[in-house]
Amino acid sequence: MKHNYPAKRTYRKSGINGRLIIINSIKESGKLPYSKSFKGNLNNYVSLMRHEGIIKRIGYGVWEVIKEHTVNSEAPMVTTKHLLVKPVKSDDSRVHNLMFKLKVDSPLNWEARLQARGLPFDRLRYGVLKVVFDGFKVWLCRSSVIIYFPSGIDFRASSVPVSLRLAVNGLFSFVPRLEAYLGFTLRYNGLLVWSMNRKHIGLMKNSLSQLYAKEGKKLKVFDDRGLWLVADDSFNLNELEAVRTPTNQTEAEIIQGFFNDLKKNPIKPSEFMSMLTGLLLAVNGVKEAVKSLNDRVDRL
Repeated sequence: MKHNYPAKRTYRKSGINGRLIIINSIKESGKLPYSKSFKGNLNNYVSLMRHEGIIKRIGYGVWEVIKEHTVNSEAPMVTTKHLLVKPVKSDDSRVHNLMFKLKVDSPLNWEARLQARGLPFDRLRYGVLKVVFDGFKVWLCRSSVIIYFPSGIDFRASSVPVSLRLAVNGLFSFVPRLEAYLGFTLRYNGLLVWSMNRKHIGLMKNSLSQLYAKEGKKLKVFDDRGLWLVADDSFNLNELEAVRTPTNQTEAEIIQGFFNDLKKNPIKPSEFMSMLTGLLLAVNGVKEAVKSLNDRVDRL
């Protein structure tokens, strides 16, 4: 059976552009774009968009768009090394300080491959090799690859989940370029298998962080497992920042909801501290509930 693919075009490699290309192709023909003309891994984009409920397969080779606004409403932004393309809004989310881990087929003789291509690298402990490409630090391990995003790259959106999705898009955009530079694929059984092993989630222009900065004070919040919340004025953004990776998405979402509601329902300064104390207790309560549930699952 012959498929009527859209006209063959060469597309620019970008997380957001890639999604829009797929959406436009489905709207035009009901089919995905021609894979050989799509720069990047089409299957990775499609898999992520299906998981997010943006597109749906309704027949053999036939697709439909079911939730388009999540793609068009937000755009990735970077700071420090690049110009800002959107104004900063109070309590918008900023995901940064990123580290991803890719699982790859093993064993791989990284050193021989790099030497064959004449690529520079450094030897670290335990046989790990370090490569720097486009400002990204890449550690080549025995059965995995660790990618550290540059400090000047971040991903911003009005909500925490969207900024995290943009960060994943950033990974999907970078990996094909890294593969082209190294000269081999970074896949496991043909698939891109990844995990976000480090991230910081900041709420920009946060009123509490601005208050501490104005008074020259530092805010650090600890619980029984250590530091999880700080006020950070890096890049002059006055962020209230959730810094503990395993739990900080939940923590940041609760805090963002609190401050967004506070903007809609202002209170007196004298009432604010008691509400903030209640918020921190609520966050800890959610974390303990999640920990208890995980413990139960582990015992099953």
